[in-house]
Amino acid sequence: MREIKISLEMATRWYNGKNTELKELALQTYPELVKKELPKTYEELGHLITSFATNEQVLAVDAMRKLSQLLAVYNDDEKTASAYFIKFYEDGEPYVFNMFVNQQIQSFLSFKDKETAELFLKNFKDLIITAKHLL
Repeated sequence: MREIKISLEMATRWYNGKNTELKELALQTYPELVKKELPKTYEELGHLITSFATNEQVLAVDAMRKLSQLLAVYNDDEKTASAYFIKFYEDGEPYVFNMFVNQQIQSFLSFKDKETAELFLKNFKDLIITAKHLL
């Protein structure tokens, strides 16, 4: 066995060339040469979901689905501008946040009034924490 150094420029030439052995060597040295194919439609994502989704992601998405339906009921399906939100402290603990007049904030967890926001937080804190990295 011998050790050789390959520059990124050389590995790129090997990767783009016709020699399959050099291409494999380039990929072993610089795996980032493979460009990830991004889906162009949601339907194309279907085959990727099962291979990339972690259990945490699956639980978070399910929590978001549930929260979305619950929000509609708690807010009486109102689509108006809201003044109260559920945000997270740095330690990950959720709290009710009051938007001030000059602030423009968009948030998934927005409510028509403070009482509704506090009740929602009290009743669904576990779901909110489960979904927090998606919020």
